[in-house]
Amino acid sequence: MRPRYALGFIALAVLIFPVRASAQFTVCNRTSQDKVNVAVVGTWFNLVNGQRVLNQMSGGWYGIAKGDCKVLVTSDISRFDIYIYAYSASDPSIKWSDKHNYCMDPKNNFSYSGPEVTPPCKSGSPMPTMYIETSGTAGVVDPNAAVRPLALPIFVYNLVDKK
Repeated sequence: MRPRYALGFIALAVLIFPVRASAQFTVCNRTSQDKVNVAVVGTWFNLVNGQRVLNQMSGGWYGIAKGDCKVLVTSDISRFDIYIYAYSASDPSIKWSDKHNYCMDPKNNFSYSGPEVTPPCKSGSPMPTMYIETSGTAGVVDPNAAVRPLALPIFVYNLVDKK
């Protein structure tokens, strides 16, 4: 095959079979707080022997100064459901949370995986995280749930003051 035909074939193949986008998860502190501490939870399904199996990971605490951003998940989140819990470093009563409980260590840095992530907690305490929409289905932990669409290459969530 001549070189110019090879380049044309490669270009055509890329158009017909595009590469799947991978997405990282970044949180930015757009609040009035000098620093926020953030924990993140990711849940996703893998196919094992023809069955969908729930996988989970969580980690914290990531300190993010006012105006700064931090990548919290560097792996591809295009198939993850993402949840966060955040609080002000100077006033822990100021927090960003909701109704989705996951295990976290409220006083120390932590990294949990698998069944350690969901209550009842063997380590840490259940804490009320909030779901972050990243093109998935909110709060679905259903093995029959539809496959989510492709995500953006970098997903940025701006943490803002509550109104």
